[in-house]
Amino acid sequence: MAKRGSDRKVSDDRILLEFLLSADPALFTSEVSDPLPLSRQRVNDLLNELEDEGLVASKTASGRRLWWMTRQGHQQVAKEAREKLT
Repeated sequence: MAKRGSDRKVSDDRILLEFLLSADPALFTSEVSDPLPLSRQRVNDLLNELEDEGLVASKTASGRRLWWMTRQGHQQVAKEAREKLT
């Protein structure tokens, strides 16, 4: 998966992995950003890009944005994992 921009320290796979590691199927931006070496705003921007690609989806609830990985996102993570294992 792409690493966008020269300041990109975290791959798309690493962001998607946070969804797989969580016991919750949907996460707020802060829950995705907390374990990552990026600001909440940067993670939000990256999640927006992943949403444009169809890898995550979101909705706003009580003024906060909730994110979840789509079927396409799950397939992308599985594809990347297979490629790394072969």
